[in-house]
Amino acid sequence: MLRKILLQFLICLLLVNGTQAVTYYVSKAGNNTNGRSWATAWSDTTTALDSVESHMGGGDTCFFGAGTWIGRITPNGSG
Repeated sequence: MLRKILLQFLICLLLVNGTQAVTYYVSKAGNNTNGRSWATAWSDTTTALDSVESHMGGGDTCFFGAGTWIGRITPNGSG
């Protein structure tokens, strides 16, 4: 009985946690591709700030490389 409950709990946990948090990168040295690594980081200010705003969701992280970034980020949703 306990084994069945534990198995059901683990299945529910996997289903609920199906989406993984994503880490995005913004760097003047990036190639402005998809923001998923320092090498493919969003690099120009307009693309970087617009992409962070439109791609990020709950639990996601964004690292900004050195430099001056001018603009405003308005996340979708709240929290």
